Amino acid sequence: MRNLYHAARASAWYLARLPVIRQLRCLQFRRLQPIGNGRQRGTPIVRLRLLRREVWSCCYPRLGRVYQRARCGLPRKIWRSALAFKSNWLTLPLIRHLRCVQFRRLQPIGNGRQRGTPIVRYYWDRYLEAHKADIRGTALEIGTTETIRRFGGIAVTRAEAIDLSLHSPEVTVVADLSRADNAPSDHYDCFVNQFTMHLMYDAQAALYHSVRILKPGGVLLINFSCVDYYFPRGLDMGTGEPMFVYRWFTPIQVENMLRSLNLGPEDYTLDIYGNVFTRIAYQMNMPAEELTERELGFIDPGHPLLICVRVVKSADWRADKPDYRTPWKPGVTPAQWNRVRGHYAT
Repeated sequence: MRNLYHAARASAWYLARLPVIRQLRCLQFRRLQPIGNGRQRGTPIVRLRLLRREVWSCCYPRLGRVYQRARCGLPRKIWRSALAFKSNWLTLPLIRHLRCVQFRRLQPIGNGRQRGTPIVRYYWDRYLEAHKADIRGTALEIGTTETIRRFGGIAVTRAEAIDLSLHSPEVTVVADLSRADNAPSDHYDCFVNQFTMHLMYDAQAALYHSVRILKPGGVLLINFSCVDYYFPRGLDMGTGEPMFVYRWFTPIQVENMLRSLNLGPEDYTLDIYGNVFTRIAYQMNMPAEELTERELGFIDPGHPLLICVRVVKSADWRADKPDYRTPWKPGVTPAQWNRVRGHYAT
């Protein structure tokens, strides 16, 4: 009888962990008192590991081995296959068209929660992959060094970051990029300036310093957002000051900014990414994983989503420092960045 009791107890514990059973048991949560009026039922959560050792390992070692094999064997393969199937069926033509029915809405999908890879990040990663040979030597990035380390690898001998405050050990230059007079000139082999220019009120001065700090022959990899979410109260990401979106860019606007700094067509290349569908999908918070290669790869110059520029600083580059301009900022409490809820942090 004792063996039968332990076997029944172990089976009940295993069944209670099945996904379907766990979902059904959650129906009990719509109540005003604990389940069973607080009576002790089974083993508390803090003793689950002890129960696993006692029941499976001690009482029924063979049953425990069978369970572990099943847990790491066929069920695990089925689960992985289901995840792979989910990612594949989301790209089927019929499913993709049905999912577009979601676009008739007043707020982004998932209320702005982070879902998969943002489309602009997909484009930028593809651009950096094509120019990863430029990320080398002493490299600089804004806020963190994750991107230059990931794409530069061992070619990066020194990785540094610039930001408004020392919020991370990676930050070696504390400065506003549009006021970065204290950053050394002719110092970096590569500067990856990503997803920042639309947050700069004095974008011309920020672009000037981005080129100035490069060594002769150094490379600036920079992007300009053509459309993005607007922070109505600003956004505090814990980097020093709240951020505000001051502008969205067009290709001709970026070309004029570059030429005003004495950069000619031989000094830079400009690429655009996106089309009308990717613009809508990005604003609707649709991740890149749910779009096909054809949808992501089609480029419509009339509906750009992201502008990517590669600038090579010539040995004889000279440009006058732009006159600094100071923005007006509203006196409101900014929203706090949340990695799960994203832009809709509050």
